[in-house]
Amino acid sequence: MLDRLLSIDERPLSVARPVDARLVGVCRHFTVLLVAMLRAQGVPARARCGFGAYFNPGHFEDHWVCEYWNAMDGRWILVDAQIDDVQRAKVQPDFDLLDVPRDRFVIAGDAWARCRVGDADPSTFGIFDMRGLWFIAGNVLRESVSRDVPNQNVSVRVTLDQMGIVERTMHFNFGSWHGSTDKVGVTQPQREWDFAEGSTLSFFSEYLTLQNPNGSDVPVSIHYVTSTGATPTKRCGPQTRISNPATRN
Repeated sequence: MLDRLLSIDERPLSVARPVDARLVGVCRHFTVLLVAMLRAQGVPARARCGFGAYFNPGHFEDHWVCEYWNAMDGRWILVDAQIDDVQRAKVQPDFDLLDVPRDRFVIAGDAWARCRVGDADPSTFGIFDMRGLWFIAGNVLRESVSRDVPNQNVSVRVTLDQMGIVERTMHFNFGSWHGSTDKVGVTQPQREWDFAEGSTLSFFSEYLTLQNPNGSDVPVSIHYVTSTGATPTKRCGPQTRISNPATRN
């Protein structure tokens, strides 16, 4: 992201850019960038996916924020790195965006638990016209293939112990030519998903999205078949919605 931004405008990042010299991103991009900055300074930080209550009154909107460990206070603090002056004027938050209250941003796992016991209305959670317990229970887990098997061609086989849905998204950036392509989960759940001819070369970012529509845990195995023959495998528990830095595996 920083390379792309500096290719548009090479001035220091502390210099505010005009609209036409900015890099377009979504909440996850802002979150991951802040997490990386904090970790580079030795501050424990992680990305949290869940639902914000400050975008659409009466609803919890699908959103990502950063959570970091504040050693002085002895607690984890949520930070929304996306909201700039324009969005602040629109959203008009009544709290400190550098210390988002836990009732204004609900982590996905907490949203699931609250809805399952009847403490929250599932129809208020989601985004656009996609709302309900199914959205929360989907337990979307984003796996960064690019971090698992960097800088090579890769095919993927995903197997689940029960029926589920898996999709693949690839983003590409060749300077002036950039965009995304996807391989969606089509019409119905199944236990095995195969994705051929992917790539994690420097100008690609590849992600897998896994959805578990079941009411119980479903272990997942992800097998990467690369140009070097490597096939690392991991098992992912559901009932969470997180960004998993695969470099830790």
